[in-house]
Amino acid sequence: MIDIIIFLKLSRYNKIFIEKNSIIDLIASGRFLAPENVEACVKTVENLGFIPRLNPKTFGPDLFYANIQQERYEAVREAIEAPDSKALWCLGGGYGTTRILSELAKN
Repeated sequence: MIDIIIFLKLSRYNKIFIEKNSIIDLIASGRFLAPENVEACVKTVENLGFIPRLNPKTFGPDLFYANIQQERYEAVREAIEAPDSKALWCLGGGYGTTRILSELAKN
């Protein structure tokens, strides 16, 4: 099962909708995901009419997490700060996510 949580990035006008063809950053802040699950999420976002974007830092060589902690942190931070992204779509969570959130809170 794929965890689906969407964080909307609110503009200064506090719009809470996402227009078709908007970019949605897909993030994996915690656990490892099988490639077929990632591809299913990408297709789901596309089928909903949005443009999915995966940061190359999202996935890497770690056996338990999507990537090493620093790379996951950078991918999430870059997604949050991306001016053209309208939302974050979390592909998975878990223990690794709490480590990323605590790093984000420091900065």
